[in-house]
Amino acid sequence: MKKIIIKTAIITFASVIAALALAFGIASLAFPQGMSKICENMGNYKLAASYAERQYEYSGDTDDLYRCARLYIRVDDRDKIIKYCGQLVEKQDFEECCGDNVQYVYGNYATALYLSGKCDEAIEIAERSAGKDFYIPNAYADLTVKAVERNDKDFGRKLLDSFSKIEEPQSGEKLRFYNQVKTNLEKLIG
Repeated sequence: MKKIIIKTAIITFASVIAALALAFGIASLAFPQGMSKICENMGNYKLAASYAERQYEYSGDTDDLYRCARLYIRVDDRDKIIKYCGQLVEKQDFEECCGDNVQYVYGNYATALYLSGKCDEAIEIAERSAGKDFYIPNAYADLTVKAVERNDKDFGRKLLDSFSKIEEPQSGEKLRFYNQVKTNLEKLIG
């Protein structure tokens, strides 16, 4: 009798585990966006990013691409940042979709390019991010921080050459920010 009870308990337990695994597999395939949100809420950003990537592949929607890029920025996956931020900045509705985080995307994209050895591309993104109105923050500031951290004088020179082409803001916080970036680059290159 004892053997039958133990056997029944083991079979029941195994059946429950199999049913849960099947439900998880189906949810992963059928509801990647929901699974991404669940994983993000649990603090598993890498898995959340993977589900967000799958959701974007299914939908092709800019909002899903932005979520995917944002999560890969969070887990600091340089190759995925380059891939998805690169696609994101080329979307027509990029600025509308990202709202106040446009410069965040540009800065992380440029930094990932720089850290991957794609210095000229990083500077191109910085030029693009600065815009006509010299946004605060922008990719120039992010790249300056990384160049100073790495004591990369050669890149600092290139970055300062590009930065110097931007029209200096007239006054206020933008002028202070502009001067701070310029001063840090000048100190770096000596």
